[in-house]
Amino acid sequence: MRFWQVNILHHLNALRCFEAAARLGSIRAAAEELNVTDGAVSRQVRQLEIYLGLSLFERGHRRISLTDSGTRLAQDVTASFNLLRRANQYLEFDQAKKPIVLAAPASFLLRWLIPRINRLQKALGETPLQLVTWDQQGCNIDSSISVSIRIGSPDSSADVINTAFMQEEFGLVVNPKLLGIPPSNIEEKILKIPRLIPKTRPNIWDQWIEESAVDTFDTPTIGFERMFFTLEAAEAGHGIAIAPRLLVTDSITSGRLVAPFGFISRKGKYYAVTAKWNEENQSVKKVINWFEKVGKEEKNYIQ
Repeated sequence: MRFWQVNILHHLNALRCFEAAARLGSIRAAAEELNVTDGAVSRQVRQLEIYLGLSLFERGHRRISLTDSGTRLAQDVTASFNLLRRANQYLEFDQAKKPIVLAAPASFLLRWLIPRINRLQKALGETPLQLVTWDQQGCNIDSSISVSIRIGSPDSSADVINTAFMQEEFGLVVNPKLLGIPPSNIEEKILKIPRLIPKTRPNIWDQWIEESAVDTFDTPTIGFERMFFTLEAAEAGHGIAIAPRLLVTDSITSGRLVAPFGFISRKGKYYAVTAKWNEENQSVKKVINWFEKVGKEEKNYIQ
């Protein structure tokens, strides 16, 4: 074969196997580094030799050594792969500087995540974190979002990965001052307190009544645009609300709210959702792992 007819760029997989074997001096070591079998490396190297019409290795019992042609090729190929490895390091550095964009419903951000933001940032290290509201459950995740929080059912899109990190629960919450100190005649008092209803969850009271098997409430209602407004009003003593447990964990711990009837476990879960193209992004992995870790910790803590 004439030299100028050779185009080794058509055989990058074979070059990769040859370079590893030449650099490490071993087919087996090359196979371990590339996470393939010894036979796969040997076949790729042999195909490259056939294509070039040259012997690149002298093969002995359990050992290989480069021929003169193999030595010349290895010098240039290893130098080229070193440039690619260096470029990959630069890209990893750039990736670490790129902010993680975390999208979630506004109430989730305000009531749960922001109070824990320092812990998440610590897990991310020097990678910047950016929070955006994401209240549209039906929207597909786009390339501008690293991780989104979904509540209820997982995202059914084929190009995303759903990671459940906490069970969905909800219950009736109220400012403890409205029940008296110490609390007495709780059910009687509850039936006289206005109900607070968020526009974003207009059926939450009907769902709770049905799932808790309590009598229908017939008290006056006050509407709010968002869940977090509703819970702020409940903390201020303006009425009773049905709240996802996750959003009132801190308020119950601090005594700003109580849940006199406890919480009901629902079928839904909290999911951290990311696109499959982010699967190997180390910063995204750190975010997902953090949600799983904190979800387990708080499930034990709040029960």
